[in-house]
Amino acid sequence: MISDVQRARAKQVARFKELPVRYNSQLPGAGIRELCHLTTDARATLGQCINELGFSARTHDKILRVAQTIADIDDTAQIHTHHIHEAVNYRLLDRRYWNR
Repeated sequence: MISDVQRARAKQVARFKELPVRYNSQLPGAGIRELCHLTTDARATLGQCINELGFSARTHDKILRVAQTIADIDDTAQIHTHHIHEAVNYRLLDRRYWNR
């Protein structure tokens, strides 16, 4: 039986078959903004989180990469608000425990 993670990785390999990357984590900022498809609500939520939490453009891109991976695990074509919330929460944990 194939796991959710294996299915998500296979989806990423297929998505990037024409590019020199294989996974979301390897995609440069411009590419992630172009290839990630967010719902209108998810885009608004991401913008609000970036502004309220003072995240940089680099962090914006990292959040998008993680949100896309979460969406891939959920097997959805678009990034939804709950994917953004989960990715932002991971970033906040990272900020809290590793950036001292």
